[in-house]
Amino acid sequence: MELKASREIFVPDTPEGGIVNGAISYTSKEGLELIHIYGVVVGSDRYDLFRERFSPDNGASWSEPRPIGLFKSLEVEGGLTRCGEIALFLDEETDILLRFFNKGFYPKDTPKLATWRVHYQTFDRDNREWSIPLEVRSEEAREGEVFPDVKAGSLAISCSFPIKTSGGKILLPAQVKAFDEHGRIWFPFPNYFSPFYEPIVLLGEWRGGRIVWEASRKVTIDHNVCCRLCEPAVAELEDGRLLMICRGDNGAFPEKPGRKWLSVSEDGGYTWTYPRPLTFSDGGSLYSPSSCSHLFRSWKTGRLYWIANVVKENPVGNRPRYPLVIAEIDEERLAVKRETILVIDDKRPNEPELVQLSNFRCYQDRETGELVILMARYGEREDDWRRSPLYLYRVGLE
Repeated sequence: MELKASREIFVPDTPEGGIVNGAISYTSKEGLELIHIYGVVVGSDRYDLFRERFSPDNGASWSEPRPIGLFKSLEVEGGLTRCGEIALFLDEETDILLRFFNKGFYPKDTPKLATWRVHYQTFDRDNREWSIPLEVRSEEAREGEVFPDVKAGSLAISCSFPIKTSGGKILLPAQVKAFDEHGRIWFPFPNYFSPFYEPIVLLGEWRGGRIVWEASRKVTIDHNVCCRLCEPAVAELEDGRLLMICRGDNGAFPEKPGRKWLSVSEDGGYTWTYPRPLTFSDGGSLYSPSSCSHLFRSWKTGRLYWIANVVKENPVGNRPRYPLVIAEIDEERLAVKRETILVIDDKRPNEPELVQLSNFRCYQDRETGELVILMARYGEREDDWRRSPLYLYRVGLE
């Protein structure tokens, strides 16, 4: 694999704060029109002032951005409602563009105590408008639940890249926040900031112009081995099985390895194997901080690639979140080919140690086959970690 990468500023930062990338996608299965959604980061895991814009010519020019009123934060009794973690998915079989997002209640604007609901909309290309949001939930959900054994308010998407399987199901990777027997958010480690999470996959099927949703079994792990498991990345393998790579975390016990975790489904995404550490294909250990990752198959090369933070030494919790790399997946061993790892971006010598190269979005250019990555480099400035433009990277895969 040969990597040729370039970087440029895509959206400058604003007086309100640095840029958070929402999502980017082509609007139809043919043509070169793109839609891009972005907002402003106002604090850790808190976003606002989302806008959307369109490009008729594959990103060469863009329309004036228009505000998305639906995503504006609102003060309510006891806290705020906020939207975020937007995911765009073009269902090329039906030629329908979908927009997924979280809508959450943040008590006293505190992210770790937030409760969420996941919604989706369809895009009307003729009128440039989105449909009324519908909640992603089972039609048979009982009171207080959105899916069987999934408490209302616990379900969210985060760095989610939906796919459609060869079996015709839309798969929306998601995660569930754990609650204890008293209905309170469960923090297994009193001195660690994060509650416990479990990955889940939501399976959708078109029926009468709507999507009917089911949920997989939750993917869980011993919290003393991995103190949270979340942000699953999912792809279909050549043999029809599904591969999931999850964000792990060793922040509550940094003496243990910081890993990504792997699970496999042989029934189209309904059930998943118990997670095991993701390794290199030569059997060596792979270290990765608690950060998102992404799996995708290149239409140009036919190979399965993984984008993530991979580090040489054991990380501690969320850090370090550099370098950002891309590598091929060995589909027989279900491991990363060490010899294919190539760096997309890394910390510069004069930059703060807290710079993070994560929370990216991407798509494949229809004209060139390049991978296009959008990412803010939070922490690149000493005076305010939020202040970053949105950068665009072009990665040529050969």
